[in-house]
Amino acid sequence: MRWRLLDRITAFSPWTAIHGRKATSLEEYSLLAPLGREGRLPESLLLESAVQLGRWLALKSSGFQSTCLLESAERFSFLRPLGMGDAVGWEIAVLAKQNETLTVRCAGQCRGEPIAHGTLGLRLVPLADLEAAEPVAMLWEELFRAEA
Repeated sequence: MRWRLLDRITAFSPWTAIHGRKATSLEEYSLLAPLGREGRLPESLLLESAVQLGRWLALKSSGFQSTCLLESAERFSFLRPLGMGDAVGWEIAVLAKQNETLTVRCAGQCRGEPIAHGTLGLRLVPLADLEAAEPVAMLWEELFRAEA
């Protein structure tokens, strides 16, 4: 199963920045209950939502010719968990684009307070090697709604 961990993309500037939002679903909130842990969005899924937003940056910037794979996550900190009804607003900014590598800074907030931040190393790869471009472009149209 493939998780879609973004609810909305709210701003985009090619090869520069992208902003998006991810709300905690009931299913995600309940994932840790069988392990005896309180309800919250697991940090691994919060990190993956940032990776997915970075992937959308590469996809749209390249005209759906390239996607990216996670190579590294550095100095990533989770300041507090996301619970039911919480949503993270991610801001991702490109720090460097060299050859086939993107380095991006990620900053997540919930209700105006920082909740996560760090740097991702993303390796660009041809989208055609992994999936068809048309359905991906259609999903972009569903996700992207610029906020004024």
